Amino acid sequence: MNRTHIVLVAVTMATAVAGCSDKSDPSEKNFSAAINTLLAKGQLACLPEGNYPVDLTQADIARTGFPAIGKAMEALKNAGLLTASPIAAGQSDTAGAIERYQLSAEGLKYFHPIADDTPKLRSGELCYGHFSLGKVTRWDAPMKLGDYQGTTVYYTYRIDDMAAWATSVDIQAAFPVVRRTVNGVGTSESHWAVTLTSDGWKPNS
Repeated sequence: MNRTHIVLVAVTMATAVAGCSDKSDPSEKNFSAAINTLLAKGQLACLPEGNYPVDLTQADIARTGFPAIGKAMEALKNAGLLTASPIAAGQSDTAGAIERYQLSAEGLKYFHPIADDTPKLRSGELCYGHFSLGKVTRWDAPMKLGDYQGTTVYYTYRIDDMAAWATSVDIQAAFPVVRRTVNGVGTSESHWAVTLTSDGWKPNS
């Protein structure tokens, strides 16, 4: 074997070794796979959990301080997610209620029920997109936890299939968490604990 062939073999072997990373390594590639596994399970971007219909009194509607529930209901109505109708005296369990807000046909498209949801009282979340991985930015030094090894992974996120109403000025004013979440795409860090298994790094449940 001449010198040229020796050099080529050495370069090929070095490239192969560099391209093979152990799935147990604490690396961006392995942690990205773990976070993708987590987010693929359906991590949704949602408004705070609520119950519908919502019956409001005149005082509720006029309130401007926290919680400004009238402002929030009006924002959802203007976005087409709720309908509003007047309530006659005695038609609500809420004393003095004058206005009822309930999910519209459009709102039901974004509604994700929870265990207590019933046809009469809809309990759940209005969701406006799916979280996906932007980029793993850093991680803590892995630590031994009994028989296991774990760490916390930090990452930026994207919001896939984001509903247009999530960018509404009224919605973001009524629900600051939506404004922070939407404005944080690609920059804000989320984090999740992961554990090393026999099949590589996996997100904790």
